[in-house]
Amino acid sequence: METLHSPMDWAQAQFGACRLGDERRTKRLVHVGCSMLSRSSASIPKQMHGWSELKAAYRLFGMEKVTHEAVSRPHWESTRALARLPGQGLVLFVQDQTELNYGPKPDSYGLGFTSNTRGRGIEVQTSLCVVPDLDGFERPEVLGLALQTAWLRTHAPRKKTETFKERSNRRTEYDAWEESVVAIGPAPGPETGTTWVSVGDRASDVFSHLFRCAELGWSSLVRSRHDRKLKGSNGPGRLHETARSLEPMGSTSISLRSRPAQKKTALRRSKPASKARTVHLNVAYFADRIEGIGQQKKRCSLDLTCIRVWEDPLKASSPDPIEWLLVTTLPVNSLEDALNAVRLYRQRWLIEEYHKCLKTGCKMENRNLNHASKLLALLGVLSIVSVFLLQLKTPHSQANPPDELIQLVRRITKAKEDLGKPSALLRRIAMLGGFLGRKGDGEPGWQTIWDGWTRLLDILWGIELAEALKCG
Repeated sequence: METLHSPMDWAQAQFGACRLGDERRTKRLVHVGCSMLSRSSASIPKQMHGWSELKAAYRLFGMEKVTHEAVSRPHWESTRALARLPGQGLVLFVQDQTELNYGPKPDSYGLGFTSNTRGRGIEVQTSLCVVPDLDGFERPEVLGLALQTAWLRTHAPRKKTETFKERSNRRTEYDAWEESVVAIGPAPGPETGTTWVSVGDRASDVFSHLFRCAELGWSSLVRSRHDRKLKGSNGPGRLHETARSLEPMGSTSISLRSRPAQKKTALRRSKPASKARTVHLNVAYFADRIEGIGQQKKRCSLDLTCIRVWEDPLKASSPDPIEWLLVTTLPVNSLEDALNAVRLYRQRWLIEEYHKCLKTGCKMENRNLNHASKLLALLGVLSIVSVFLLQLKTPHSQANPPDELIQLVRRITKAKEDLGKPSALLRRIAMLGGFLGRKGDGEPGWQTIWDGWTRLLDILWGIELAEALKCG
């Protein structure tokens, strides 16, 4: 089973190929990665074993050649190689941006401004590579990170007046979506049986991103933000207006989990708490063509399908009915194709879980290194540790757990069921972390699985220590 290696074996596989200018640095990085995986949410002094190891870790993150890209690139290349394997089918590259906020740090930290300009932090754009479960769409396989880009918002002063050319040439944060696709590279050809799909939320509805995907052989599936002009067979009109004028062509149901109340912030409005419920949604779609804006208007256009998924306001149990307006370049020739596209978009929640692993499971925003360059190097390590935590929740259904691990978990938990399936084994491991496993509890989350896994590692360490003392 790929996700249940020993911490040292996992660290060697992830960081052993890093090129840091000296083999000793790579060896040190492997040991640091192993320690951080074993206690992902602890502070660095608690993760290291002793003062000498702590000093070595701090010295490692301060070295010029130990950068975020140098630490992460072998993992990125390994993930892309898996995504290029023939016969993979659909491979989703779920993209999203997040902000690491370190509060009002002094200028000596070298951090950029946060979006509300009150704090200092780092902006991160992540592309998570996922193979969806085509049968039930319930247990996707997380391959890893295909790319992660980090930058600082410097708020460089701008001219009060800009010409059209200056404004067009100035880089904005919206360019990160297109840049990620270009950095990952062209998609495999259709003859390989593998299709790459860029999946994003409303922030990814950027024409340059959609057009670049098509140019490099990708498909795209994003939530529409801009009410664009239509130039195809439906005549002059607007994308959202046309989609909302369609009658329902079919329906689907989704289960929503309960959510706590959210306070109003600079990035989102306040939301009340909501209970778990099943929502019945209408589905309709149409195909059309859109054109670029500005300089792109005369030289490029894009054929796409718009899919509207909405909850009937008269039957909605919530004051805020659900509505998704999705645009995609995937072939949609029937209602079933439209429903499959909706199921694929629902995999976007994995990137939100990944950010939770990074910020909660690895406490990335709580790190207190004294410069942005050191925090970026640390981000290279913890971003890959976060992938491990996420993979605990979505194990590959065809993976084969080691027999020794199955026998150990069976002896500790006194399980009677078949533990040969990864989902059953992880459910028992989660019980060591506090998961009750009642009929109405559903599947365990990565946090309880990780708590159970760390407890299992402690038990293994105790067994090895007892055998060593007995032999001695």
